Amino acid sequence: MFRDVIRVSGADNDNKLPLDDGVMHGLGGELLGKPSVPLQDAVAHDGDDQSLLQLASRRSSHGGGGHSSQDGGHHRGRARHPVDPEDAYWSRVNEARHEHKFITEYPPVRPGMDKPKPPDPPGPFPLPKQGHFMSVNDMISASKDLMRIAHPGTKQSDFVISDLDENSFKQRYAQEAMKVGKDFGLSKDEVEDLVKKIYAFEDGGWGTYDTLTNTPEQLADPNQIKTRRSFHGSGTALGYNQLMLADTRDNVEHKSGELAARLEELASEQPARSAELLDKAAMVRGLQETLEHGPPMVRKGKHTVAQWPKNLDPAIQSLNLDGDIGPVLQAHELRNLLQFFKDHNLMDSLKTKAANDVASADKFDHLPKDKKQAAVDELMKRVMMPGDPPFKDDQVQQFQTAKDSIAAKMLALPPGLSDGLRRDKLTDGEQTIMNAQVLQIRRFGGALGPLSADARSLLDKATLVYDGGITAGGLKAAALELANLAGNGAIGDMVNPDNADLPTTNFFSRAGYKANPSTQRRSADELLMYIDRVMHGPHADPNKPGNKAFTEAFKNVK
Repeated sequence: MFRDVIRVSGADNDNKLPLDDGVMHGLGGELLGKPSVPLQDAVAHDGDDQSLLQLASRRSSHGGGGHSSQDGGHHRGRARHPVDPEDAYWSRVNEARHEHKFITEYPPVRPGMDKPKPPDPPGPFPLPKQGHFMSVNDMISASKDLMRIAHPGTKQSDFVISDLDENSFKQRYAQEAMKVGKDFGLSKDEVEDLVKKIYAFEDGGWGTYDTLTNTPEQLADPNQIKTRRSFHGSGTALGYNQLMLADTRDNVEHKSGELAARLEELASEQPARSAELLDKAAMVRGLQETLEHGPPMVRKGKHTVAQWPKNLDPAIQSLNLDGDIGPVLQAHELRNLLQFFKDHNLMDSLKTKAANDVASADKFDHLPKDKKQAAVDELMKRVMMPGDPPFKDDQVQQFQTAKDSIAAKMLALPPGLSDGLRRDKLTDGEQTIMNAQVLQIRRFGGALGPLSADARSLLDKATLVYDGGITAGGLKAAALELANLAGNGAIGDMVNPDNADLPTTNFFSRAGYKANPSTQRRSADELLMYIDRVMHGPHADPNKPGNKAFTEAFKNVK
């Protein structure tokens, strides 16, 4: 639901970017189900890599599309087209990428880009326009052919998905996640923390195992299951980890041995269901062989062509819905991320990042009072009344009072950590300003230009105090999610402390970047921290139904 991603051209072919459809879902699902606030879900076509490559690599000519005097006499006198600043910028990005270099320049800005939006009105929100991608019902219908796809040329009965209720599915996923975490030396509390944070980010704290990209929150109601399963999302991402079709297919094609082995292990643990689980394990292995063999030859008029059956994609994605295979598949995504995190020593990068943030905050502590005041003023200049005038007098007064209070508390911050700006010590108005504006300020890519070094130190100080400190372990879930979104090939560079201030344009295609507000005009470090804020924001509320159900699920994990 929250994340559908596009595989894009960039540092490597694994680069993935969540898009934004303005509803609820995975990437930065800070405001799931609220169409008026753009988040990041995919609205791109799965498999449309070639067109994206073309979009991502499009470059403007030096003349910005105009004709030079060398173009020929019949063009003389024709008005030149002005150079588009964004075309020119992305041309420089692509040139740097082609040379395996990073660009330090941020994209062009325009006045008003950072103007805050007014808060959303109370729900319920109208259902968003349905997408054109497969629905869950499409997947269930196609799943009947899974055994025949896995064992071509043999007579097979229809495959029947093991359909579980939501709490039972969460219980099985928690069990599988615990097994994965144990293999990496994680405690039960650590696994639960990772699962819940990723779930808060990807699913808003309410998503179900059969929730697709762009599904509105009201359809998570158990009484809405028929409507939910007939809903066509804006992408194929599905379940707690929002696995795209491409992810599922990749796991089946390349990791089916591990998936099948786990199903066989479950068969040995559940004698009463052993035959059913072994059949599913054999089916998973057979699907790998089918995918590796390539599409079958079919007759098309006078010609014979290689072509997959039309229902292959929804059938493969339906594996996530099965009560036995689905939890194993979803947990395998967690395994892939943890393995990459371990293999590339990303914890060391996070430790350095945390130390750098503390050192930056310490610089603010040692500034003279007049420079502290100047830094506070610089940040507060970027805090504005949300929405458009006319404003009611009482609204303006309340906002200004909270803003002035934040400014005074910033100036009065003592060295080190304190309660001065801590999240749970602020009023609702102060929290809104901190979370929705101050912590969203772009250090380098803001509409008013880059922040001074002193203002950046103050922003780091305010962030640390607001969050109650920073640790590498606390950022692990955000780093895993960043790898999930940007791709394993990009995450190493993005969390490298030497690249902290690089714009995210280095890591995403133009098409994906443009469609995803969460990445825009942010540095690599800022995107990591944005993800972390979402994981600690309203979607992590323990009273949200999905979060509450996961708490109970982990209590029952042995």
